Amino acid sequence: DRVCQHIHYLVTAPGHKPLVTQLYFATDPVFEGDPDKNFNRDPLIHNRELVRPVMLVGDPKDIHAAVNFELCLERV
Repeated sequence: DRVCQHIHYLVTAPGHKPLVTQLYFATDPVFEGDPDKNFNRDPLIHNRELVRPVMLVGDPKDIHAAVNFELCLERV
C-alpha cells in the first residue's frame, strides 16, 4: 500500500482560527484514473473535495502543473 501524493497546509490569519488540511492530486495512480470512484482507497481521505484536478499551464518550453484549492477560514 502506498500513500497518495499530497501537500499539507497550515494556514493562519489574524482574527481567524488556524486551518490544517491537505490537498491530493487527482492524477495520482492510486485513483486509477477515477478519483470520484476511488478516492476512499486512501484511508486518510475523508472527502472527495480534497482531491483536486491537475492542469498543465504555460508554453511548451515552460510547462507547470497547477491545482486550484479554495481555503476558507473561520473567524474567532
